[in-house]
Order: sequence, then structure tokens, then C-alpha cells
Amino acid sequence: MQQIVVIGSGLSGTLFTINILRHHHHSPISITVIDKNPPGTLGLAYSTDHSFHLLNVPAFKMSAFPDNSNDFTDWLSKAGYPYDPHSFVPRKVYREYILSLLQNELSRKKENIHYTYINDSAIDIVPQKRLLLLGSGRQVPFHKLVLAVGNFNPAPLRLPDNDYLRHPAYFSSAWDNHLANQHSPWEHVLIIGTGLTMVDTVLTLQRSSPDVLITALSNHGYMPLSHERTAGYQLEDKPHHDISTLSEALQIVNKHIKKSREQKIGWQAVVDAIRPYTQEVWHNFSYREKKKFLGRLRHIWGVARHRMPPECAEQIHRLLLRQQLFIAAGQIQSINLNASNGFDVFYHEKSTRRNVQLTTNAIINCMGPECNYENLDDPLIKNLLQRGLIRSDELRLGLDCSPGGIIIEKNGAPSPFLFTLGPPVKGILWEITSVPEIRVAALQLAKLVAGKKVESIA
Repeated sequence: MQQIVVIGSGLSGTLFTINILRHHHHSPISITVIDKNPPGTLGLAYSTDHSFHLLNVPAFKMSAFPDNSNDFTDWLSKAGYPYDPHSFVPRKVYREYILSLLQNELSRKKENIHYTYINDSAIDIVPQKRLLLLGSGRQVPFHKLVLAVGNFNPAPLRLPDNDYLRHPAYFSSAWDNHLANQHSPWEHVLIIGTGLTMVDTVLTLQRSSPDVLITALSNHGYMPLSHERTAGYQLEDKPHHDISTLSEALQIVNKHIKKSREQKIGWQAVVDAIRPYTQEVWHNFSYREKKKFLGRLRHIWGVARHRMPPECAEQIHRLLLRQQLFIAAGQIQSINLNASNGFDVFYHEKSTRRNVQLTTNAIINCMGPECNYENLDDPLIKNLLQRGLIRSDELRLGLDCSPGGIIIEKNGAPSPFLFTLGPPVKGILWEITSVPEIRVAALQLAKLVAGKKVESIA
């Protein structure tokens, strides 16, 4: 019996498991999912039970299956939810949808398919024996192992004095359990980071403490833009695989934005139309061109590409007008503990080039996940790196692997048993952290692991 082990039950791991169950019908197979979180969590972003934490993509683009674009909207209708295809649905509802798909596949699986969920932490691999070692001491045999580890917590700022990291009002992540249980009457909170996680955190804080003042600070101060209902844009000449420089890519984007303006279509539609070709363009960039993008355009592309729902944008705009929320751009120089059991934060303001002091009661790190695997303190990752079973990609954005998810070992050889998908593949494909791309990767990797022929991703 072939034994497949999946480390991680977040969105990537669950979609992979669903596809293995759907597409493996013949020989006996054992599927073991391992996660330190209890079943049904679906990763940090989807673990929320707040109705105001919404998907950042409209419902009609969120089907779990690339070959059935209406699956999610059909499910919403059958489940009696009052959402249309253009709605930005609560993430807890999407979690319900994904878990229902898993349960459907488990309920109709054949007797020769065995499924097990182990609530434990994976800490090491014995490659010669194909054994996965768990924190409890248990050993799990495998033939193929999928690293569906998702996103890791943000790295902390390393400053001259790092005592702030041990303060109970410093939260290393927006999903910190201590933050969820926090009921302190803070007057002011500093959020480090101004992306989509900041938006979630602001909305959460505003509901638990309606009068709290919030400053969100990042190096550039770029805040996510809002989705706008706009007509679709058709690419007359689709981006080709021979685009090899950032300059060529920018020329194409600017050309289509100009055309969209002439047609009175929003620029958002152009970004959405180009998105399906992003992986191919990124894959054909040289290392130098990728570094150029990361250094010059990464943050600008991020705010254009990763947009927030209009409902969230309205609330953020209201808080800005009421001066309960402030967006600041600058680089933090130091964070010191003060006599009031809070923090004195000193940062170099981008616009004025002067040093600014900010006093706050709490700090929440929303800088985005740590992508450099060599900096992670995760036991499994550290052991796999030490054994040479994995290595970082050349950009330090994730793991080195093939576009289809076959892990590349330290010696440059493809692993005979390790695979990955989702955020760990960011350095290879760039656009691989959202549902429309993850669902394709999950289907293709499931077919690959099951021994079926698959088309190239990029």
C-alpha cells in the first residue's frame, strides 16, 4: 500500500488531500495528514470566526476546482447563504465550504483508501527508512511526503535593544492566541505593517475597543487598494513566454492600462486579466530581473494586486477620516520599554526624513510571513535543512523546487519523495499564495503523486 503523508491541514494541504481522494481510485493507498492544530482549523487565515474577516477575492473566483468555476457559488446557494457571485464572503463560510468538500470525499472513498488525521508536530525525517518523526515520539512511515506548511509567522525586527520582544503587549503575529484573548483597554496600538493583515487587525481592534487609536507603520506606507466593480478586460495579445525582462513586462502592463482607460474600464481589470500569466512571466525572468522587481516594484505591485473588499475599504476610510487610524511611512530605529509599561518607538519618517517618537500601549507584528527558511526556528525545517533534504530558493522566498512542486535537495538533485505546494513555492512561481493558483497546484501535484500525467505549471 502506498503511504502518502501530508504535513499541514491548511488550505494547501486540504486541497491536495481532496484531490488525492478524488483522483486515486485503483491501488490501495494510505493518506495521513499531520498538523499541530486540531482538524477543521484550515490554517491561520481561515481559522477566524469573525464575520467581518472577508475573502479578498469575490466568490465567483473562489471555487476549489479549476475545472468547475461555479462550485463555490453553487454551494453557497444550496447552503442558503445570501451571497451573489460578486460578494466577498466571510472566511469562516469559505472554511465551511472547503471542509464540506473534504467530508464529501471521505464519505464516499473506497475501502482501499485509508485516511488518518494526527494532531501532532512533525519534527524530523529518517530518509533511509522513510520515517517521519513526531513531537510525541510517534513514527509515521511514508513513501511520499508533501510539505504543505503554509505561511510562517513574521520575523521580528532586530533592533539594538530587543527586550520589547518579551513584553506581554508585543504580539509576534496578528493570529497570536494571546491577542485573541486580550481585553486590555488600550489607548493606542501600533501595527507594524500596512498590508491586508493590517486591515484584518484594525477591524478586529475596532470592534473590541471602539475608541482605540491605531497607527499602522511600514517602510513605504502603502495600504491595500479596494476592489472595484468594473467591466472585464480582454487581452488582445496575451503575454508570451518570450518576455524576459521587467522592462518588457512593464511596457505590456502600461499599454493595456492605457487601452482600458480608453474603454473606460478600471485598471483593476487589467491586473486581473494579466494575473493568469504571471507565473509564466516570472519563471522566464532571470535572477537579475527578479531581484530588480523585488527591489523596485514589489510593494507597488502588491497594493495593486492584493486588494481589499469594498466593505473593508469603507470601514478603513471611515477610521482614517475620524483620525482613529493613521498610516505612517518610515523605518523603525528602536523600540524601548517605558515607565508606563508601554513602548517608546522611534522611527525615521520617510516624507520628512526626521526622527519621530511614538508612544504606544501595544505592538502587533503584521509585516508578512518569514519566507527565508534558513531563518526559521521550526524544528522540522531546521532538521531538513541540516540533512540536506531541502534548500532555500535563490531568492530566499521559499523552498527550491520544480514548478510542479518536486523538492530540490541541497545537492541539486530532485527529491525522490519530498513535494510541496502553496507559499513555499513563491520564489519559483511568485503567484502561488492565493486560491486561484493553489487549486491548480493542488490538482496537478495530486496527479503527480498519484502517478498520473500532468501538464507543466510554468
